[in-house]
Amino acid sequence: MLSMTSANRDEEVCPDGDVWDPDREVKVPHLAFGWGRHLCLGMHLARLEMRVALTSVARRLPNLRLDPTAEPPRLRGIAFRGPESLPVVFDPVLSTSV
Repeated sequence: MLSMTSANRDEEVCPDGDVWDPDREVKVPHLAFGWGRHLCLGMHLARLEMRVALTSVARRLPNLRLDPTAEPPRLRGIAFRGPESLPVVFDPVLSTSV
């Protein structure tokens, strides 16, 4: 069984794999959508959907950030790895429309 969490943190390929760095230069692409003949056909749609979703959230929730008073999120799982919860805070926007 392939572990994506391990594959995408190989220190020979991705230095400081536990640190989120969107500008990181890596030797091989991310493996979440497969590779070669096993490349996911829905990869481009999934990336577009994520871009639209994150852009919408960022636009609607100004200054979105992790809640500084909450415990740091703990990642869990093997096949589907992520936090059980992600407490956040943001600056409220006063709506002028009714």
